[in-house]
Amino acid sequence: MSRFADHEEDAGYNTAFQDMLFGIIGVIGAVAIILLVLLKPTVEPSVATEEGEPMRGNLHMEIFWPNEVNADIDLWGAAPGQVPVGYSNMHNPILDLIRDDLGDYQDITHLNYEIMSARGLPEGEWAFNVHWYGNRAGVAEIRVDAVLTINYTDSEGKTVGSRVRIEIRDVLLTHQGQEVTLIRFRIGPDGRLVPGSQTNLFRPLRSPVQ
Repeated sequence: MSRFADHEEDAGYNTAFQDMLFGIIGVIGAVAIILLVLLKPTVEPSVATEEGEPMRGNLHMEIFWPNEVNADIDLWGAAPGQVPVGYSNMHNPILDLIRDDLGDYQDITHLNYEIMSARGLPEGEWAFNVHWYGNRAGVAEIRVDAVLTINYTDSEGKTVGSRVRIEIRDVLLTHQGQEVTLIRFRIGPDGRLVPGSQTNLFRPLRSPVQ
């Protein structure tokens, strides 16, 4: 009789243990679900390009120079009525310098590029320059490529109409300290690129004292 009693006691113990185990698992699952909800990024969805890549903002200017050349090339940009943006003044109400590339210095990727982005397309003239700041590689010249992308959006940030992409290739810098205008253009009152307004006529953006 005692043998059956012991078996019933063991069965009761096992049942209690299983209940406790499932209870713990349930609590852990509930906590995990709560954390996933709380930690979910609260960001607006990206606007997708035609290639399916996300693009935020109304304008991107990117410059690239050979990855093997350890040199510091700076991107400068000017939006209408705003102080020019560059490494020494990385933000204004319209433009932001997202990446200031110093060549190989503190760069684990060894990719040479800088990116500037604009939120909004106010009417007036825009301009973008490159400036050869540093030359650790000791090279005599550097070729720079650039890509300008203009993204027309509505008030909710959704892309409207075709996106404008302008490639600017083989801009030759021949000496350290040189500043070259990549492109100047006008945005009209309708918030769109004015046809025929593009030029590379030099307009200095970088202050001589910087």
